Amino acid sequence: MSNDTCDGCGSGQLIDFHDRGEVICADCGGVKEVNLEASWQPGDRDPNHSSRGAINVDSLRETRDANQIPLTAKQIRQVGRLRYTQQRMNPRASKLMAEIRELLATEFAHDLPPAVRTRINDILTHLFTRDPSVSAIRKSSSKRDDDDCWKQNRVTYLLIIMTYMNELDSCQLPVPEFERRYNIDRDLLNWMKKRIGPIVQGIIGLESRRLGPNEYRRKQLLSSLSLYLAEIEKDEELSRELIQRIRDIALHVLLEWDEPLHGSSVSDTPPHCSKSAKQVVKLAIAEASKRLNSLSSNQKKIIEEALRGPSRRGSSSSTA
Repeated sequence: MSNDTCDGCGSGQLIDFHDRGEVICADCGGVKEVNLEASWQPGDRDPNHSSRGAINVDSLRETRDANQIPLTAKQIRQVGRLRYTQQRMNPRASKLMAEIRELLATEFAHDLPPAVRTRINDILTHLFTRDPSVSAIRKSSSKRDDDDCWKQNRVTYLLIIMTYMNELDSCQLPVPEFERRYNIDRDLLNWMKKRIGPIVQGIIGLESRRLGPNEYRRKQLLSSLSLYLAEIEKDEELSRELIQRIRDIALHVLLEWDEPLHGSSVSDTPPHCSKSAKQVVKLAIAEASKRLNSLSSNQKKIIEEALRGPSRRGSSSSTA
């Protein structure tokens, strides 16, 4: 076949489309030739190409769309809401997310193993994706300077995640130590825990574990007991043998209070069933220290201060 005729019908009515790099038969529509290397040239399909300029995506913030058509007031409001939602829904675009991850990768690198930091990173991503409004939280304490508030708000996200990892994943992360190191405001911590705590619980996977109420209560009790005893053991005045005796007595006290340490509770309403596992463990350790006659007054004071928490210990030392 000649290059001047169609391979399909033999017609000589061929049209050369330079902008697409194709030679097409006008009679049957068959494609005679395809030149993928042909340079694109503006044709009848794009008469305004020579005057068309590149449109910046940021132009959506202005009063015109990507085609430089003026937006109405309603469209401007819609674009603003859409941009806000996209920014909150995309964790990578969140400045707050990046700042929290930077703290985790730098200041917590020596205290947390890589696997734990990876797990916290995953939980952070799910947290910001599941509830985009958490990245708009700006609560801070007025008693602190701007830099201190900035770090406290971001560290609090990490501490809440680590707290629920201790409770639900049976980890033993030194959350009380971090609270003292960064002098975390107790009101801020409690407020943030109420705000994002239920979401973090769901992300860690409490529902997927299908734990019954007794099993979940037992896991919380044992985890809280281990955390408080680890905090008390940091003081050199309390030996490991003494800590073990406190643990044994505290477990016995929990059984006396009908807590489900070895199966279900006997009573339908145990005496401390309305309290959280953390509160019950604090009461059990305090009761154990009273029953242990070998403890000195100074050792009992150390246990009381550890049970009060880092914020009160810090305030008492500052006032002294």
